[in-house]
Amino acid sequence: MSYVKYNKDILEELLTDSHVHGYIRQRELDDLLDVIDNPFFNDTSLYDYSINLEPDKQEPQKKKKRSRQTKRKTTHYLTEDTFENLVRAKMDIRKHVPEQYRSQISKTKIVNQALRMILQEFQLNGEKSKIMQTILQSIGAK
Repeated sequence: MSYVKYNKDILEELLTDSHVHGYIRQRELDDLLDVIDNPFFNDTSLYDYSINLEPDKQEPQKKKKRSRQTKRKTTHYLTEDTFENLVRAKMDIRKHVPEQYRSQISKTKIVNQALRMILQEFQLNGEKSKIMQTILQSIGAK
């Protein structure tokens, strides 16, 4: 197979208005320009302008039964006893909850609720709160 090597100066051809422009012959270029100038291709009624290219404005969604708060994954270390108690508490709570809600009980839900209750009590009572007293006792400060 032989390869044809093109050593043509395309810029010179364009500037001198040569009959061959690069790899496209003048006749092919004229045919292309005729197609572009064809009124059929310039008829704007053929285009569908109903397409909206702008991002859709989000419609307000219907409120769900319960609002989901955004969650953030964190890692905290628990003692083995605390972890086992958490697993046991999850199973016990599931036993006392109506069957249709049992799948919604998770360790995450239990920890979130427990922390909410503890932090609320801490905000109300400060140094006299149970969490503060327990922490101070555990580090030997009191």
